[in-house]
Amino acid sequence: MGMKIEDQVCSLEFAKKLKKLGVEQDSFFYWVEIGEHDLRLEFNIDKDATSSYLSAFTVSELGEMLPKIFYIDEDRYALKNGWVIKNRYMSNESEFWITTYLINGEPDYFKHFESEKEADARAEMLIYLIENKLIEVN
Repeated sequence: MGMKIEDQVCSLEFAKKLKKLGVEQDSFFYWVEIGEHDLRLEFNIDKDATSSYLSAFTVSELGEMLPKIFYIDEDRYALKNGWVIKNRYMSNESEFWITTYLINGEPDYFKHFESEKEADARAEMLIYLIENKLIEVN
């Protein structure tokens, strides 16, 4: 059983926010409107023939958009992604992806985002960086 493509792209909610923030709608997969109330994921669409679509960015595409390193004043921000298992040896164990930046090599000083989907954790960080004018979109 393989991983579903829905698990490898950002959710519709984050796709809408990224489009609204001006992120270029160029990706491998798209959320495409089918009928009045349905959306589905499609690959390599004909944008001229499709009236309503949103980029469903993959983990890789989001990784390309997130800066690996950026600076604010004298501080160096370095991207950090990872799979976390909380309370590994307790009954309330949870697993999730985390995306954050280490500031001057130190953890826990910058905003971080957690999600069951890596693409959503990355998308949420990208949205945060754009909204807070820490990076600019193309």
